[in-house]
Amino acid sequence: MTSSEFSFAIEIDRIPTAGGHYEVAAPPAACAAIARRLDVLEVKALKGSFDARMGAGGIVRVTGKVHADLVQACVVSLAPVPAHIDEDIETTFVAAERLGRKKHKDAEEEEIVGLEGEDPPEVSEDGRIDLAELAITQVALVLDPYPRAPGVAFDPAKAGLKASDILAPEPAGPFAALAKLKKTQPI
Repeated sequence: MTSSEFSFAIEIDRIPTAGGHYEVAAPPAACAAIARRLDVLEVKALKGSFDARMGAGGIVRVTGKVHADLVQACVVSLAPVPAHIDEDIETTFVAAERLGRKKHKDAEEEEIVGLEGEDPPEVSEDGRIDLAELAITQVALVLDPYPRAPGVAFDPAKAGLKASDILAPEPAGPFAALAKLKKTQPI
């Protein structure tokens, strides 16, 4: 896991026995690159506060908080919409060597994950955890996919659409003519 915008990697084998505390903050140049990656207008600030602790079997538990201030574009008017993210995070990692795996970047492995219980740990092929990438990923996961500016609503009539265009688009394909005929002819 490596971030092209900025990186703050910790080595799994060097995490103190009692655990370690780590603070990350994106510099201004990285914020601009992260904004492009997340497809938002601006990332004003992105920071994370993480605690990492080694557990049984070489599994590292990372907990913390991610904070971000950014600006998205309204999906209706394209007006700037400020957003504040303050999100807790908890995840686990394990070094590939601890699992007895060989380092293969192209290896695809199928994992079966049940709905009950914890997620399996993320596998770190290089024995490192990039906390900056973890923060960016968390922000991407919780971003509002359809931000709207206050007081803005979508009006289909202004967009030149009829309600039937939105609710039931015209059928297409080989039976489209038959569907039109069925609408106009009583059975």
